[in-house]
Amino acid sequence: YIQNIPKENIDLLLNLENALYIHYIKNFDNQSSYNQFFDIFVQKYKSKKQIKTSIADNGILFFVHVPRFLAHTNPLFKILSENSDKNMKITIASLSYNRDFKLKCDELGVNFINLNHNCENNNPISLSAYLRLNEISKNYKHFIWQCLPVNLSFFSQLNSNISWWSLKFHPNIPNLKSYIGTFTDKDPIVKINDNNWNNYFSGFSLKNINLHQAHWNIRKKYFGSFCREELIDKREFWEIISKILKDNDNIIYCYTGRKSIHEKWTKRLSIDEKKIKHLGWLSDPEKFISQMAFLIEGRELGHGMLAYEAMLAKVPIIGIDCKDFYGAFKNRLIFDNKINLKKTLLPNLEIELLIQVKKLLNDQEYNNKIGTELRTLIINSQTSDNFDKFFKILEKSS
Repeated sequence: YIQNIPKENIDLLLNLENALYIHYIKNFDNQSSYNQFFDIFVQKYKSKKQIKTSIADNGILFFVHVPRFLAHTNPLFKILSENSDKNMKITIASLSYNRDFKLKCDELGVNFINLNHNCENNNPISLSAYLRLNEISKNYKHFIWQCLPVNLSFFSQLNSNISWWSLKFHPNIPNLKSYIGTFTDKDPIVKINDNNWNNYFSGFSLKNINLHQAHWNIRKKYFGSFCREELIDKREFWEIISKILKDNDNIIYCYTGRKSIHEKWTKRLSIDEKKIKHLGWLSDPEKFISQMAFLIEGRELGHGMLAYEAMLAKVPIIGIDCKDFYGAFKNRLIFDNKINLKKTLLPNLEIELLIQVKKLLNDQEYNNKIGTELRTLIINSQTSDNFDKFFKILEKSS
């Protein structure tokens, strides 16, 4: 269907890519689905025409689709706060406007541009917005497309000066100036899908660093998942939740997300609905995380930045390490060579997971021992690459 849409109908193609990503690919968050999906649009926009974008002598322009405080904008603001060159021209451009996001930019001395002027609470994707972005980029030496590759294959046909900073998966969007990501491999360059990725760990600005852990009498009553609801909207996941709730009295499963999804699973799997609590979309999830006995990972994609908040709060994280499973917690354990701890908390078998649940709920000393080890691990790994290294990667690619 996509290949039959005329290339001239760009607005339809751009919005179709975005809609398919939101309503389909986000439900199957793994590297292979990203590879297949985005290659469709790479092939669609492929052109033999060579482009050469004129650029300025200095300045950095970042592009984010939506100006919100999310897991990918957290490290962006972190490295910008570390920039010691206050005379450097830095701008963030986005497809919509958010007052708090703009105020954060002002605080850091960073310019903010709404490519669609003042369309608050909206992110209208359009050819005109990307044409404006392309013109603005010519006033900067470096242009960074941050995180999601939605519409990147199209924009790369307009601009030859793109550095892509991905904090998630790494599908093949060819012919970009440079690629920046974070990997468990400690080599400075990691090859994925025929592209050379610069290995850069920005770290996160974390709030549970000043720990105020909830009392065990509170924590032992709750476990949860703090992620987008579509990542846990799977029968296999709720079957495990059902077994945990039926095997352990007086415990409640909590989950976050913009909408509740548990009603259909409580009916299908005969789960007591009183033992499920939908917390909604939280502005301060780290506080609620500290009140959990443990977090449980989704089946395909685990927690992102909030895994680090859990570790700092001494809250263990568990899950099943099945095929294509990916998450910040797993990556951290691999990077720090905690293989035995990974086997304990992320086993391959469901029965082993349920054994861990029993131990974490019934043995406060064991729960605290695991939690303390995770907090120590994350504190010791807080040394991260700074803005200067990021800038050097950009300069090297020029």
